[in-house]
Amino acid sequence: MGLFGRKKYDENGFDKDGYDKDGYDVDGFDKDDFDRNGKEIFDVSKISKNIVKKERIVLKVLEEYEYDLGRGIVRIDYDSMGELDIENYQIVEIMGEKRTVATCHLLYPSDQGKGIVRIDEVIRNNSATFIGDTVSIKAIEAVPAEKVVVTPLMAGPPVDERYFTDA
Repeated sequence: MGLFGRKKYDENGFDKDGYDKDGYDVDGFDKDDFDRNGKEIFDVSKISKNIVKKERIVLKVLEEYEYDLGRGIVRIDYDSMGELDIENYQIVEIMGEKRTVATCHLLYPSDQGKGIVRIDEVIRNNSATFIGDTVSIKAIEAVPAEKVVVTPLMAGPPVDERYFTDA
């Protein structure tokens, strides 16, 4: 507690336990969404009972939450997760003008049921979409990469090979 009994919040608006002023953590769960061991409880009662399973859903793109900036996260609501038959933290494919993948998280309760997806700037750039566009989202099975190739965006000055020797 801070001065005069008020809680202290960090620069992202979260207290020392990781909850914002409304009692939600960074993934949009409130304190009641976890069991006593801290394990996440996926509350199926929050999902509509008459959900039809779909392979793809189409949602309107909105800006990411401040905390999600650069984390490779898309956020969708409970009903959309139910339609895709996916769970929190599962990998999904986002199809805009281009195709990309991201980790799927739940929207905050205030955004539930609005037919939106919150996507960070990196993923919007990768999928060639803008705020206000629509994207289709599909559940996928993530396969570990066998090989990753990293190339520079532009040529730089030559590097002395002595810097690459083992220390």
